[in-house]
Amino acid sequence: MNTQCLLSICIATKNRANFIRETLNSLYEQNTVLGRYEIVILDSSTNTDTFEVIDSLNNNLIPIKYIANTKLNLDEGYDAAVMGSNGTYCWLLPDDDLLFDNALSIINSYLSLNYDLILLNLQCYNKEMNIDLGQKLHNSKCDLFYTENNRDLFLMEMGILLSYIGSVIIKKSIWVAKSREKYFGTWFVHVGVILDSDLIKNIVFINKPLIKYRSGNSSWTDKSFEIWYVKWPKLIWSFSKFGHDAKNLIGKKRSWDNLLKLIKSRAMGEFNYNTYKTYICEDKLNPFVKYTTLLISIVPKLILNTFLIVYCSLFKRKNLYTIYNLIMSSPNKRFSISLARLFFQKFR
Repeated sequence: MNTQCLLSICIATKNRANFIRETLNSLYEQNTVLGRYEIVILDSSTNTDTFEVIDSLNNNLIPIKYIANTKLNLDEGYDAAVMGSNGTYCWLLPDDDLLFDNALSIINSYLSLNYDLILLNLQCYNKEMNIDLGQKLHNSKCDLFYTENNRDLFLMEMGILLSYIGSVIIKKSIWVAKSREKYFGTWFVHVGVILDSDLIKNIVFINKPLIKYRSGNSSWTDKSFEIWYVKWPKLIWSFSKFGHDAKNLIGKKRSWDNLLKLIKSRAMGEFNYNTYKTYICEDKLNPFVKYTTLLISIVPKLILNTFLIVYCSLFKRKNLYTIYNLIMSSPNKRFSISLARLFFQKFR
């Protein structure tokens, strides 16, 4: 018999048993009340490692509901986890991030206020989770509140934060109110649900970081250019109820049409000649932009990566998150780590 609870922590995972073990341990270390929470895991793994981890950790304080389906992509996986949940609210948590102490207690205090959507902040750490990279997902001095009457402001201020699925706690009744299938394959089903909903009236953003974000560990790195430069703006511009300026701020069309961003994208291995041919070559561009873009796509990745590590280490030293991600995306990590150490940048 299914029992209603307050919050379902929904996780979609695939072949990352070593990380989900840490995530589950982080949840179990929270101060919790029996019967208030549940964990729902949609496992698309091609082996039994994740199931074995879950079986070894499952306890009665926060029970786990395990669903196996190897045919689902990321969007479908989170949707299936939500549909299999019994919570009034659903938190869409990644399988590799951790929680700060008392995060669930703080979240619980906001759940009692009956918000339709709760958005969480995070603090970025290195992959080993032992170095704070000094960056939040959103910088604010206090909590922020939105209603249906200032949705453009909401999109402008919270749009980028929404791209991180772990920031989202939403009422299940809102999630299931409309079909989600048209957002499968966008990599941002949660953004589609939120921006398409007419039921979200009251929103709160909790400024205090409650999530420790594991940087340099994305499962979609090889698809990053398509996701951020093609799918993300296409999704944002599909919603007519938001103004042009709001959509342009967070999802500019042809956002790759910025040479500095493209250089960084090439340095991190997201942009290459194949993506140039697929997404840019046939576009109507002036010759300078077209051939400059082509040149960037074929410059050896290590050259640009090294240049940006040196530049940031000299002139952007406080931007540890960017430097760290450049190092983690380097084709020669050992070289890049040694290079950063010359500028007294250590990440291990």
